[in-house]
Amino acid sequence: MRTKIMAEERKKGKSLLALPSEYIVLDLETTGYDPYWNEIIEICAIKCVDHEPVEKIHTFINPDNNIPKHITNLTGITNEMVIGAPKINEVLPEFHSFVGNDIILGQCVYFDINFIHDSYIYQFGDGVYSIENDYVDLNRIAKKIVPGLENYKLSTIASSFGFDTSGAHRADFDCEITNICYKMCKEVASCHPDPESLFKSTIKRYSKSIYETVKACDITRSTDEVDPTHPFYETTCVFTGKLSKCTREEAMQFVVNIGGCCGDSVTKKTNYLIMGDYSYCDTIKDGKTGKHKRAEKLKAEGQDIEIISESVFYDMILEHQ
Repeated sequence: MRTKIMAEERKKGKSLLALPSEYIVLDLETTGYDPYWNEIIEICAIKCVDHEPVEKIHTFINPDNNIPKHITNLTGITNEMVIGAPKINEVLPEFHSFVGNDIILGQCVYFDINFIHDSYIYQFGDGVYSIENDYVDLNRIAKKIVPGLENYKLSTIASSFGFDTSGAHRADFDCEITNICYKMCKEVASCHPDPESLFKSTIKRYSKSIYETVKACDITRSTDEVDPTHPFYETTCVFTGKLSKCTREEAMQFVVNIGGCCGDSVTKKTNYLIMGDYSYCDTIKDGKTGKHKRAEKLKAEGQDIEIISESVFYDMILEHQ
């Protein structure tokens, strides 16, 4: 039986604020955002030298459970498409050999690395394979090099450079777009009078007035320093269900201290819905809260919103500490 792997238990490499020329671009498509509950259904990894692709692995993966309808709507990957594809335990050894010790590049790549890390353990046990590669997150890099975008989804970053992202949410396409955006970020950085200064500090100091509009539980920042490269920076987070590791007020405090804000309900301005446990509540229908259903509806309509578990929320907090 699987045991849930906590963020602090993962042996992983460092998140680099750097612009290497050799790396592996990685993207996965999965049935959700939590490696404990969800599965990988597509994987692509492209080895790049001087930013140019030189070798690639790409395959569908046949999961143990059916692909949820909302994932099919998002990715276009159907249950029929993965019939006959290899199982995850057949793909991981080849992936491990392909990646080696190279730096990994991706969009919000810590999600992908967490899935690979936990899949290694679930499939082969602890100590057989590991993914301790250092990694570069395009989302984090773009926030430093092209500040001021409406959001930092891959499609938005690509559009800022004039690239079309029709076909997004497929692993091979997203890898290619990620690499293009990364190269453009590096080109922009090269034109900066002091490129090294772009990454010298990730901390920004703000006056308290910027957060006067925060209403959820009257949470206000307990620090004047925030991290502009963090995924929660300048985003709106909403919580649903009962959190197991901390109170909801404490979780909201994490978000606000990082530089985000919190809401009491899911709206078009919501960027993350964090799901706690609501199995205890017998008034919930179809196993989903109203916030959960609203978030799925908005995501299907193309809104910039992600639905993540409490465990993934803690992963994201810890990634940038």
